[in-house]
Amino acid sequence: MTGAPSFAVGWQEPVYVPAPAAGAVWTHKVDGRYYERLLAVTYTFTTSAVVANRNIVLNMLDSNGVIITQVPGSFALPASTVASDFFQVNSPSYDFAPGANTYRYLPDFLVPPGWSWNSSVSSIDVGDAFTGVVLLVQRFPNDAAMISAEY
Repeated sequence: MTGAPSFAVGWQEPVYVPAPAAGAVWTHKVDGRYYERLLAVTYTFTTSAVVANRNIVLNMLDSNGVIITQVPGSFALPASTVASDFFQVNSPSYDFAPGANTYRYLPDFLVPPGWSWNSSVSSIDVGDAFTGVVLLVQRFPNDAAMISAEY
């Protein structure tokens, strides 16, 4: 389902994702009590001095870990770069030079419990690091996110 259910009231709250270890990516799994809309995401990614270009992607995965959709983040990030990505629902996508802030479109899905969002990075180095990962989510209790088909 895309967007918020019109028959249920949700609430917004930030989710502060713990910084993963250097050379690792971050993941947020939807809690079993909720359906969630991901409204905005921000993080900073710092590349090590090792030469290689990195490309960041934001993934939505189902409960089996299968990628359902991807959204590009910063790309062609060279060594020794600090980049911040900002994703937002219903926003146009703008891009600036590598190492600057990038502003990205985020698809509007109501994600069921057990599904997850994560980052992936091509050519990630053991010294690369994500910091300041914050997700703004709109949550709906899982029993209120569905209505009976009875009449």
